[in-house]
Formats: sequence, C-alpha cells, structure tokens
Amino acid sequence: MKHTIRYLAFSTFIAAALVVPSFTQSLPHGDWHLISYNFKEKVAFPIDKNVVTLKIRTDGKIGGNSGCNAYGGSYLLKNEKLRFYGIISTMRACSEPTPEFENAFYATL
Repeated sequence: MKHTIRYLAFSTFIAAALVVPSFTQSLPHGDWHLISYNFKEKVAFPIDKNVVTLKIRTDGKIGGNSGCNAYGGSYLLKNEKLRFYGIISTMRACSEPTPEFENAFYATL
C-alpha cells in the first residue's frame, strides 16, 4: 500500500504530527513518501532530488530513508496522537543541504 505524506509539522523535539487522513482507531500502516513539508523554522530545503520515505509497521516500528541516510525507530498511537521515539539513523556523508534537512526531519519526528 503506497501513501503520500503531504505535510510534516513540527510540534516538539520528541513528538510530531503527520497530516494524514484522519485515523480514529488504526494507524495507516504501509509505505509513505514525502512530497512536501513545513518545518517550524520555515527553512526551505529542496527535496525534489531526494527520496524521503516512512514505513509504518503494525508492530510499532517505523523506518525509511531521509534523503541520504536510513533511519528507524518506534511509534505510539494514543488518543489519536502519533508519537515517534528512539529515532536512530545511519551516518553516511552526504552533500548539502541533505544533512541539514535530515537533522530537521529527525528533530521533527
């Protein structure tokens, strides 16, 4: 199942809100692809050449690619609020602006 992440909004350092179709009891598991974002800092990073993905698994785990590096972690869905935690990533050397984008992306998650 393929989905599209339209906006990624910054809320706190450990929690993020994905603007996705409203989910009442279950999380939209599957593969997501970031096509646009809105970080609190209002910094624009070009993502047209990068593939940014998020895979939400039914076992409480997430993973994906943040443009250059692979990442993973866990999530919790409680009271219709989605929280990501324990985010880890590989540390490949990437050309700018990917590292800046990835740092903002991980902080948002």
